Amino acid sequence: AGTPQKAGTFAFGITATDSEGRVTTSAAALTVAPRLTVKTLRLKPAKVASTYQMKLATVGGVQPVKWSLVSGKFPAGLKLSQKTGTISGTPRQSGTFRVTLGARDALGAKSQRTLVLEVKS
Repeated sequence: AGTPQKAGTFAFGITATDSEGRVTTSAAALTVAPRLTVKTLRLKPAKVASTYQMKLATVGGVQPVKWSLVSGKFPAGLKLSQKTGTISGTPRQSGTFRVTLGARDALGAKSQRTLVLEVKS
């Protein structure tokens, strides 16, 4: 039990003794994945009525990663793929859209980042 302080693979031995005094030892290893972090720092600008596609990225964590829109909203015509982390579509309105995107890895670790999408006319 505890909270890992760094990523890596850590080898150790386990010894067990039963009620009759028999002893067994086994080698084991524990792998700690690097902390999940949303790597994408900014969204490329979009243009109304033009096809848009941008794939978000993470570092660390354990694949697969699922994406979500935590807060804010995309302009009409754009959507986020939970499976691939790709924002795609054809925006139908201009403006500045502030969104918080979340990533969750296979072990349940979470990371979020707030980004701004500029859509020009």
